[in-house]
Formats: sequence, structure tokens, C-alpha cells
Amino acid sequence: MGVEAPKIQIPEQRPKADAELADAFTSAQHAVYKLTAGPHFRDLCHKRGVDPDNDMGEMPYWDTVEEFSSAFVEKNRSLSGNSLRLSTFELLAATPAYIFHETALTNGSLKTANAVRQSKEMASYYNSLLRVFATEFPDSSVATSEGALLGMTNMALESKEARQHAAWLIHSSIRGAQHELAFGQILAHTGRDFSPTSLDEDLNGADYTVDGSRTGILQIDVKASLDKIEQKGETKLPYTVSSDGKITMYSMVKDSEFHDKFFIPEAVAAQKAPAVDRLLTEAEHAHAIGKLIYSS
Repeated sequence: MGVEAPKIQIPEQRPKADAELADAFTSAQHAVYKLTAGPHFRDLCHKRGVDPDNDMGEMPYWDTVEEFSSAFVEKNRSLSGNSLRLSTFELLAATPAYIFHETALTNGSLKTANAVRQSKEMASYYNSLLRVFATEFPDSSVATSEGALLGMTNMALESKEARQHAAWLIHSSIRGAQHELAFGQILAHTGRDFSPTSLDEDLNGADYTVDGSRTGILQIDVKASLDKIEQKGETKLPYTVSSDGKITMYSMVKDSEFHDKFFIPEAVAAQKAPAVDRLLTEAEHAHAIGKLIYSS
């Protein structure tokens, strides 16, 4: 049974924001069109049994676009380094593949464990692209970025329902990236050693590993709202702790504190750090003494 996406009003026009960023995304979309019309890409499609003219509404086509574009980006970065235009191209080219894989995960259409893992890996990879993009270009407008990514899905999706679902997925991914990045900012002000998780840890639902004071390394799954915490178990606290010790925690950041950016002001992060540090200690202590708030 599929998961129904909440209705989101798609704006008629992209918000006027960072002109350079908007121009970079526009150029990037043209570059994707050009690349997919080239003979090398078409040859790769044919080798994989993909019809480059008639399969644009299918996952294998956009997987091929993502892989071909990724190789193009890697080669150009090795020659001339990174740039805003290269990063926007990389992000745009991966967006339709992400939409197809995430949709397949939510509607339960994947038939094998290997297919499920591949789609989870694609989702994890795409979310990492968002975080890397935001980190390298921290002044980027979220509204402009979201509008450009949504516009890219028009190449792949024909129905209004599919585009509506894509709008929800893109919005959720960007919002999730914002809250994960902001939580990292807060952690930096706690004085604790921490790092983003590996692929396997991310696939297991953790966003950060953090040094604890009692039980060693803590695995933290960051959520953008308290609603997500309540879904994990009946609690009035902004966190839950699973039986294996993984902590699911609200980011402690309101959406309004981002001001159309991927990061919160450092002063705000520093202000929140003592409370987050205290909550981590509480959660760790609860696990250590066996007073767990179990999540199913």
C-alpha cells in the first residue's frame, strides 16, 4: 500500500532570490538536456537496454542519466575543481532518479531485497548530495534550490499526481537536510566529538555518531519535527531511545530559524547547544540504566 503525499501548492513562479544561483540551475538544466541528447549517452542507453527516446518516464533511464552525469562531474572536478555550476548540474541530474527510487520505496513496488537496498542507497546518496551542496554553498537560497529541483522533475514525470508527489519528496528532503545540518552546527558547540554516519549507518537510520560520556559512541537519528518523535513511541520528551541504544531526537530547530538558508545562525546554534548536550546525556543515561523508551 502506497504512502499518500500531503498536498503542497506548487508556486507558479520561482521566488526571486539569489540571481547567480538561479542562473546556475537554469544553465545546469540546459546542460542535462544537452548531455542526454549526445551520442555517448545514447550509446550507453542502448548498451543497457534503455530506449533514450521512449523510456524517459522510467527509472532505468534516469539511473543512466545519474551515472553518466556523475562520471562527467567527477572528470571535470579532477581537471578544474568544483564550481557552483558543476554542483547544481550534479544535483539536478540526480533528482529524477531519486524521485523514482524514493517513490518505489514508499509505494512498496520493489520486489527484492537487493532492489530495496539499491533504492535506499540512492536516497542516501541524494540526501548526501544536498548536504554537500549546502555546505559548499551555504548562502544558497532554499526556495530557489527547491524550485529548480522541482522543475527538473518535469522532464521525467507527466501526471499531476506524480509531480505533486515529487514536490512533497523534494520539500521533505531539503527540510530534512536543513535540520540535519543545523543539528551538526549545534553539536559543534557542545564540545563533543561527532561525525556524519557512514553509508551503512545511514541506511540503518542514523545521521550522526557522537561521543557519549557513559556508553561510548551514540548513534543519533535527527528528526525535523516532534511529530516524528511521537511516532517512535509515547513520550513527551524530544527524543526516544531504542532497545539497541540508538537515539532519535528532534533537531530543536524551528523552520522559521533558517531564513531561507540551509543553516541557522551560529549564535542560535550556540544558544541551543547546552540543551542538546543535556538531552543527549539524559538519553544516554536512560539507556545505561535500562529505563528505555522503546520504539517499535
